[in-house]
Amino acid sequence: MSQEVAIGKRTSIAIQLLPDQKNLNEVVVVGYGTQQKEDITGAIAIASAKELKDPPVAQVAQMLQGKLVGVRIDQVSGRPGEGMNIKVRGSVSITAGANPLYVVDGMPITGDINTINPAEIESISVLKDAASSSLYGSRAGNGVVLIQTKQAKAGKTQIDFSSYYGFEKIPDARKLKMMNAEEYAQFQKEIAESNGRAVNPAFQNPAQYAGKGTNWFDVVTRTGAVQSYNLSLRSGTKNFLTSVTGGYFKEDGVVIGTGFQRLSLRINTLFTPSDKITVGFNLAPNYAYNTNFATDGGRMVPKILFQGRWQRAHWPALIMPMGVWR
Repeated sequence: MSQEVAIGKRTSIAIQLLPDQKNLNEVVVVGYGTQQKEDITGAIAIASAKELKDPPVAQVAQMLQGKLVGVRIDQVSGRPGEGMNIKVRGSVSITAGANPLYVVDGMPITGDINTINPAEIESISVLKDAASSSLYGSRAGNGVVLIQTKQAKAGKTQIDFSSYYGFEKIPDARKLKMMNAEEYAQFQKEIAESNGRAVNPAFQNPAQYAGKGTNWFDVVTRTGAVQSYNLSLRSGTKNFLTSVTGGYFKEDGVVIGTGFQRLSLRINTLFTPSDKITVGFNLAPNYAYNTNFATDGGRMVPKILFQGRWQRAHWPALIMPMGVWR
């Protein structure tokens, strides 16, 4: 922990390290409940509420990048709303999947966690060894990701609203350098001449296209907007706790026609009529919609995309580099 020492007129200073005791009392969510941090003997990585506070991200997995030791998180695609791969201590099988088991508020879920609103998350714990994840059996062979959503506290009412708006664009250094009309005509002419074929009359005089043409890369890309709005209400008494979180997220992709939207709602209710009886109710409907199409792949994908834009818009025919870059 940090400390301040007055120097004054002293020429030598003795600094003594002081122990930070407060972290030893931290409560950690494990597979079978909660434990004090100093009592944990298994391999567990923890992302606390402070580390996950108000992150400007679209997915839960993005919140964890660079925060958990032994947990690898990869972006599988640049398309809006696409999921991410989470691997705990690497792959354990060549043929089987490497995805961990996800447990949200004590309930194992199937699939991934990409549709969960990051604003709903209180803390995340990752169980990395066999002892920590033994409660879940063979399903936990690739590790367990425990997600704890935000809960109300007794005697406290809290209303939170958060939002952000941003932009995303392709850096100039990453843009494809397209041929103009004159360069493309010269390119086709040289190919025909080198192969001993007759040159297409349209390409006989490349100079006639000087200053003409359309940059198709600029036509099909744009500066995309990203916006997020979240509203939560948490209130509780001694015997009744309730938390409601609603969110809306929208991302416009940098390729025209691509995008992702998500509407989410989470209701957590806990009723404790006595010390021996606890009744909980969790409801988390969400709606996710994307307009993505095949923009990933090899060299020929941009050609297909550019030609599709040509035919769809019915633009006048120009000699153009249809997906050819230099």
